[in-house]
Amino acid sequence: MLKLRNLIASLTIGYFTFRGVTAQLNVRIPLNKEFDNFATETLDNWKVPGLSIAVDRWQRSLRKGKWLRDVLKELIWVPLDMDSTLFDLQDASHAPNQLASGYYWDIKEGKYGEAPFINVTELSGAGAIFSNVLDFAKWVKCLLHEAAPFFKEVHRDIKSSRMIEPTQLDEPSDMVTYGLGWHHSLFKGHAIYTHSGGVHTYGAQVYWLPSIRYGVVAFANTALTSNAVEEILACNLMQDRLKIPENERSDVKSKSDTPSTVLRNIY
Repeated sequence: MLKLRNLIASLTIGYFTFRGVTAQLNVRIPLNKEFDNFATETLDNWKVPGLSIAVDRWQRSLRKGKWLRDVLKELIWVPLDMDSTLFDLQDASHAPNQLASGYYWDIKEGKYGEAPFINVTELSGAGAIFSNVLDFAKWVKCLLHEAAPFFKEVHRDIKSSRMIEPTQLDEPSDMVTYGLGWHHSLFKGHAIYTHSGGVHTYGAQVYWLPSIRYGVVAFANTALTSNAVEEILACNLMQDRLKIPENERSDVKSKSDTPSTVLRNIY
């Protein structure tokens, strides 16, 4: 299994825990109308307060009397038979499936080194999730077919845009918008939803195109470099599926030394 970190939870939180950070503050963080206005204003301006969102997830879990892991399991994982999807390192370490090790390039030794596992529960909501491509493909299939356990209205809301992202003109996509964890743009004339993630030695890329009911899920166990390779692979697979002529294809590989908008948003 590979670790998938939610993009939102990582924008400002990094490897600091929100409990540790807020414990050093001399002020309380009230979940009131003022906080909601602040969150709405910053989200509308593409200044996502990752730390605030993490705190919000934690507080809402306490209010509902259920741990977020149990909510996700009840609403999504069990209905979709995502048996290899777990919430934290402890659960993943005791799971039947082997937890994939992460690797980094050791410049001095000239070889890859194995990185230790880290506790990522503090990166919730979805930042604490451990999963694999088979389970995540079930989630993408649910989104593509607007299937249960969600009503059609919920699926429409998932695909609705909330804000406009800054983009580069030389990228192979149209204007990019964002909403509920998904980047929304056009890929070769087709609506596409994407999301990427990564922690110290893991990377993930997820793409789905509703109009052709096609999706790509890629996980790997190095940091950032794996995302670049996954992006190249996914782009080629999607263009193959769309039967894009060779002379009209987006050459993502030639731009792999300059991360795309999605990759820049990871770190």
